[in-house]
Order: sequence, then C-alpha cells, then structure tokens
Amino acid sequence: EGFIMGVLRVSALAVALLAAWLLYQPHYMQGFLALRYEYEARGQPLALAAVRDDPAMKIYPLDPLRGFPLVISPKTPEAADRNMLRAWIAGNTQWLRDALTESGALLFRGFDISSAFAFEEVALALQPRLSNIYLGTSPRLQIANTTYVFSASEFPGYIVIPAHAELSFLPNPPEHLIFYAHKPTGTAGETPLSDFRAVWDDMSEELKLAFTAGNSTIRNVRMYYSKERGSLNPFVTKTWQQMFNTTDKATALAKAEAEGFNAHFTADDLIVLENHSPVTRTHPITGRETWHNHLQVFHPLSISAEYAVNAERTGSLSSRLLSVAARTLVQLISTLLGEESIGQYSQFGNGSMVPNDVMRDIRALIWKHTVVYPYVRGDVVMIDNFRLAHGRQPYQDSEGRLIYVSWSLD
Repeated sequence: EGFIMGVLRVSALAVALLAAWLLYQPHYMQGFLALRYEYEARGQPLALAAVRDDPAMKIYPLDPLRGFPLVISPKTPEAADRNMLRAWIAGNTQWLRDALTESGALLFRGFDISSAFAFEEVALALQPRLSNIYLGTSPRLQIANTTYVFSASEFPGYIVIPAHAELSFLPNPPEHLIFYAHKPTGTAGETPLSDFRAVWDDMSEELKLAFTAGNSTIRNVRMYYSKERGSLNPFVTKTWQQMFNTTDKATALAKAEAEGFNAHFTADDLIVLENHSPVTRTHPITGRETWHNHLQVFHPLSISAEYAVNAERTGSLSSRLLSVAARTLVQLISTLLGEESIGQYSQFGNGSMVPNDVMRDIRALIWKHTVVYPYVRGDVVMIDNFRLAHGRQPYQDSEGRLIYVSWSLD
C-alpha cells in the first residue's frame, strides 16, 4: 500500500510539473485560455406575458434581456410563509405552467423554506409527480427524512460541471428540475442557467449540418467501477452499485438494458454503458426544437474548456491551472490507454470524435445564452428541462455549500 501511494504521489507531482510547464506554452492552450466568449446579453428587455401585477407576489425577470429566471417573491411577511406559498401555487397552477413555459425557469426567492423537508413540500406543490430514481453521472445522496430530495452533486467543490439538460441521454428525461439553496456560498458555486433553445436557434446552418448529415445522434459511453475494486481514473465518477442500487451484476445489466443501454462488464469489473441519444428534442408544449444532449459534458476536453471559461470570467488562477491539468490528463490517458479508456465520452453517432473547433463554437453559443447569478439562502428554482440547461461553477469545500435537487418522473 505504501509503495502504491508513493507511486501516486510521484505521478501527481509529475503531472503538476508538466501542467505548470504547459501553462506557458501558448500554442498548447490556444483556444482554451483566451476564449473571449460573449457573456453579456445585448438588445432590449423582453416583454414577458407572465409578468403581471399580483396582490401577494412581486414578479419580474432576474435577467430582463434573456427573460429568465422569472423571480417570484413575497410582497409581505405573511406571504413569505411556505404554507401560504403552497396555497398560492395551488391557486395559480395554470399561470405557473404558462410562466415556466415562457421563461424557462421560475425563481422563488424570499420565502420561509429552511429545511429539506420544507423544500420537498414546496417541490411537490409545484410538481406532484417527482421521482427518486437517478441514472445520472453525478454521485448524489438522498437527504434524510425526505423521499424525493437529493444532494445536487457529491463531486468535490473544485470540480466544474458544464451546462447540460438533466439526463438528456435517457429516452425519457425529466420534464422539470427543482433546485433548493439550503446553504449557498455567495459568489462561488453558482448554478448557471443556459437557454438551449436559443443555442439551437442561434446555431449556424453549417454547424447544424455537422450534426444532421449522417450524424443525427450522439453516441454516449459511460463507465462505472465496482466498489470492491475502486478506480484511479478521475473520469469514472461512481460505482455501478450506486448507479443501479444493487450488488448483483445480472440485476444491474437488466436495469441498464431496460433504460435502453447496451451494457457489459469488463474484466476489471467496470460496467460500460453505451447508447445513442438525439442531438435535439422537441419541446412537449411549444413544439420548438432545442439542443438537448450531453456532448458538451462528455466530450473529452469539455472539463478543461469549462475551467478555461471560469478562468476568463473570474480571473481564477486555480481554474487556469485546472484547465491545463485536465487537458493534460485526458491526453495522457488517450495516448497511453486509448480514448475508449476515458471514463465517459460522447461522439458523433457514427463513432467519430467531434472536432475541438466544433465544440468551441457550441460552447461559445452556450455561454452567450447563459445567466449566472448567486444563490440566496432559501432560493427554489424550477427549471423547464426541455428548454434550459444547468451547470455548476467551482467553489471551496470549506464553505459548506449545500444545494439540493428534485426532479420529475418524466
């Protein structure tokens, strides 16, 4: 065991030194650390039909130019009571559905929601058909004394999570996602919201053609390790026992195949899940087409690029270093073991890798249509998962950030 830890320490030092050297090689990080993306919205404020004069609530868009999220906050201390909020939700069900469809996200701010149990009551008022089955990549923990409330992610705080529509690689992703800021961290650890409908609308015909001319699907490959054997690969994010809630391989394979995955176990007890998902989906209410896949998450260089975006937006030196380190690690794994050894990756449907310049253009569009705002304690954010995507910005674990999440059955 001591020998193994020694090797790991030496390897980590070697990677760190290599990353530090590469940091000062401009050609190596060209297009990553000098992105110059467009982050600020331009134009005139949107006129939202959902904005109305309500006797109990103030209603307004947090970002007037993009129109989301739509803030709903109490006008009086009495209206801030969560039971009053639940009653208000029950009396405004159709308006809330229409407002969510128009804006893409509803932000309930200033209400007395101080526990996971209280959040679950509000979440069920907003969406009675919640689910507690999760087949996603992030490790999550169910919160005690709740049925449908989970930690948003158990990834360490320094991990950046790119924008994605929840479970978009499944045949039937959830329609709604609801976040709760139990203990936010101020200006770090935000949950950016990205308008994936606007991404598709704004995408050039040439870029769209790359995904429609013989590549009309995205091929996703994910790997999960066995809790008995563990994994040193940072891109293999959790165990297959966690994923499928079983210790039996046959049961895990059956559950995987029931969800449309081609699944098999390797000699190292890794389960490999492969499936094809659409590039876009049609919104179930508006009929509008939306960019709706996990390519910008699972592409091998996405994590490196997202750190570069964070470095550009915030000036963070740690994100700059992590960007170089992540790219170096991916290239080392790809060179030594092959791209298929990366814990998760997405490709064109025909199995060819999506070029980096295509990913750069997609990422630029995503950030062009993204709103980043700090949480306020008690915030509840309901997201239309067929319109808006979400991600996570890095933060320090010492700050004790606690963000919870619930999602609809389908």
